[in-house]
Amino acid sequence: MKRTITLLSFLLLVLAIPSKAQWTAMGSGLNGRIRSLVVYNNQVYAGGTFTGHVAVWNGSTWSTAGDGLGTAATDSVNSLCVHGGVLYAGGVFTASGTGTTVKYIAKLNTGTNKWEQVGSQINNFVRGLYSDGTDLYAGGAFTTPSSTVSRIAKLSGGTWVQVGDPSALTGFVNTIVKFNGSLYIGGGFAGLVAKLNGSTWTTISGVTGTEVNALAVFGNRIYIGGNFNQYLVTYNGSSIGTAFNTVNGRVWSLLALPTRIFAGGSFTSSPSTGASLPHFLLYDGASPFTALGSGFNGDVYAFTNFNGKIVAGGGFTTAGGVSATNVAISAQTIDVPETDAVVAHAFYPNPMMDRSVFELETRETLVQPAVQIYDASGRLVRSLETDMEINGNQLRVIVLRDQLTAGYYLLSVSDNGRPVYAERFLVR
Repeated sequence: MKRTITLLSFLLLVLAIPSKAQWTAMGSGLNGRIRSLVVYNNQVYAGGTFTGHVAVWNGSTWSTAGDGLGTAATDSVNSLCVHGGVLYAGGVFTASGTGTTVKYIAKLNTGTNKWEQVGSQINNFVRGLYSDGTDLYAGGAFTTPSSTVSRIAKLSGGTWVQVGDPSALTGFVNTIVKFNGSLYIGGGFAGLVAKLNGSTWTTISGVTGTEVNALAVFGNRIYIGGNFNQYLVTYNGSSIGTAFNTVNGRVWSLLALPTRIFAGGSFTSSPSTGASLPHFLLYDGASPFTALGSGFNGDVYAFTNFNGKIVAGGGFTTAGGVSATNVAISAQTIDVPETDAVVAHAFYPNPMMDRSVFELETRETLVQPAVQIYDASGRLVRSLETDMEINGNQLRVIVLRDQLTAGYYLLSVSDNGRPVYAERFLVR
């Protein structure tokens, strides 16, 4: 098996975070709560209840993105998502900031720098947008009969089409994710979490309470956060389990990267360990939940990964003891360690043209390996479990370009939920 040297740019990206790393402000921040964050064209975009409701960070200041969304003080952009090279926004609004009719979901036209309507089928607020690299999904409170779609829909051309039978979804959908090839949703409906089986939504038993706000895939589990009996739990594909540690309040947001998962919310501590977790935690799959610096003085509602740093948004005025109005960025980058469990590794060719081969040899036998590909913003775009060849402590997988656009990606390997190795590669 070939040995390769990891790309210099990858080494620069993945410097380790010390346990006491702090946060820094992003300019003067934004004058309202931030509900969503995403990276688009190498800039951070935020959505929320602030003036203009959608903003972009140019590295030194925030400004309204496009012509803004929503004209009422009660309007909000709840979700931002990049799909097919286009930025989409969903929320509570019926017009752009300049008064053009744009109802509940919109896309940014970078040519005119204006927000445009996407379909005409959604008749109520959108809480969640999700792209699996092939399809764009929207979840919310939209319903029939005045709409042809209810609670969850998929964009087909310029039209929203129903996903599954919505009759069991009596409330609203907040969050959407794919896990092991199946679509899952969480929200404020009976059962709070459901899986799509054919055309039927099947409730996942074991989550009881008011609302699920976030779903994220980390290792070989879905992490489920919200306002319910345990606030944060996991699902392994067959049953609900604990999240290894506990938190004492609602989880609003989750961000899964190859070796760590981040959570933000109303919680302030972990009753199971006694750790102080002021509205934020990180978890590496094995250690107790930990904070990043001294945390926040208010709820954290959203995360994104910007060039290896974590951006957090919410309703706070300090982050890590530093003045920061509703948005902050970590002072240092995120680590993706190559552990001593790895004997040899290869990824060739890199850059990728139409396909590449990844090979890995570990010191111990692989138990339940998983191979996943993330884009530059930390979004999971491919899971390759069904494509792997495994022989004891050796793993081989062919990575195809067919669903990847040009740019940098991160291939991550975990085993039995624990991070093992990560490789950055370029697609041309």
